[in-house]
Amino acid sequence: MKTLGNSSDLVIRKLLIEKMIKLAIIYMDGLANQEFIQDDIIKGLSNGFSNNFSLQNDTIQFIKDTSIMVSEVKDINKFEDLYKCFVTGDTIILLDGYTTGLAASTKGWEERGVDEPSIQFKLVTQLSYIVSFPRKN
Repeated sequence: MKTLGNSSDLVIRKLLIEKMIKLAIIYMDGLANQEFIQDDIIKGLSNGFSNNFSLQNDTIQFIKDTSIMVSEVKDINKFEDLYKCFVTGDTIILLDGYTTGLAASTKGWEERGVDEPSIQFKLVTQLSYIVSFPRKN
């Protein structure tokens, strides 16, 4: 991710599922909701595989259907799409050996309310008078 430089907000978590599936979970700290990531993605991936899984299955589709519990998950095939999803707060899931990744909707940056300013301002109003003189013909 040279595009991001040495960003300290970039988080990459590597997981090994069922001792055979290597994947990376990538998100931007501060833009993605970490509760969603932990509860709905990581726990889902850790617990979602069962005896129903075999490597003959379409692993990407299996993960989408059974392991990720967020409302929106979409396939990504281009770096531009991956980057756009990533910088807007989605979590990217990449599987070793696959050209398609997943973008899970985990947007959840902190919202700031509108507060009173910490400095009080005085509004000074000046009255302007326009003086006009009637024309003399």
